[in-house]
Amino acid sequence: MQNDPNNPFQLSPLEGHQDFISQFITAFDENRLHHAWLLSGPEGIGKAKLAQYLAAWLLSRPDDNNLSMFGEVAAPSAASVFSLSEDDSDVRLVMSGTHPDLLTLSAESDEKNKSGQIKIEQVRELPAFFSLSAARAGWRIAIIDSLDDINRNGANAMLKTLEEPPEKTILFVLASRLGQVLPTIRSRCILAPLSPLLFDESMRVMRQLYPEADEGQLSLLVQLSEGAPGKAQALADTGAVDLFEASCTLLASKRAPDADMMAIAEKWGPQGQKAGPMRKAALFLFDKVIAAAALNAAVPSYHATDNQLFTSVPFIQRTVAALAERHSAQFLSSLHQEFIEEINRTERLYLDMGAVMSRFFHKINSQSPS
Repeated sequence: MQNDPNNPFQLSPLEGHQDFISQFITAFDENRLHHAWLLSGPEGIGKAKLAQYLAAWLLSRPDDNNLSMFGEVAAPSAASVFSLSEDDSDVRLVMSGTHPDLLTLSAESDEKNKSGQIKIEQVRELPAFFSLSAARAGWRIAIIDSLDDINRNGANAMLKTLEEPPEKTILFVLASRLGQVLPTIRSRCILAPLSPLLFDESMRVMRQLYPEADEGQLSLLVQLSEGAPGKAQALADTGAVDLFEASCTLLASKRAPDADMMAIAEKWGPQGQKAGPMRKAALFLFDKVIAAAALNAAVPSYHATDNQLFTSVPFIQRTVAALAERHSAQFLSSLHQEFIEEINRTERLYLDMGAVMSRFFHKINSQSPS
């Protein structure tokens, strides 16, 4: 979203998650707001933005509890979360990450933190932060973005805060891989499963991010990301989409030249700052293609529908059909699992991504018994 030169601060609108927002507002209105909320759902659907909006809404509420001119309490509504004012000083402080009553913990991206995890020293800031008196609004709020980036020691360090929360404190804990969250943490939080955004919601987000972009390209990004604008943005910023389409074109051909496979595999293995994002893009995109091909091979009557955004893309449909015709469901399922493990191992050990993709292309381009 481009800033207005006359108004350097502009609030990027929130999209989706209306049901959870209504649940949260109702709990607040009925004075039964739980101290810990576990926001779960696919990566890139806006969990962090949602937590930030709810924090801004709580911290910008007036001290008089929004009394109306008739002396009655005006019931809050979900609409009030979507319509935060960018002129409100508390909203501006929250969105800039400088509000004294808000603590956000996320993985620090620097050379010293090669693990990409939230350090246990950061998690240990929580008790001290919550023990302080609120500076402005009466609430103390922390956002952990996300549990996916915290190891077991860090997660265990959160437990005391979850077990003995001070009054008027809220902890928003984000997780994309709910199955990996410790049961001791899940049991102390209200679980809020969040769904991907609708196509139109995702398109509005992408138009805000890329106001000059072609509508067709934005639509393709939204289809590939399946309701996760954060994923769509990552795909756009890495340039992975064009490379992915070229890769699919090769995979769909019956016998692509080995030299072409080698050349395109090397392009998936950049060095430096682009390496991590490209690994994630490859995992996200090829994971879906192989899984769809395996399903197609196992269930010949399976066809992608318009509701399945990813597999409704024409070049993906062609690739899925070609792979399902060439390989057995068993072969594709085995390759799918192997590919995921290889990419994760590459990410963990900082191995050569180009070599991994080269082996993958060679196997998928080979003939296998049907």
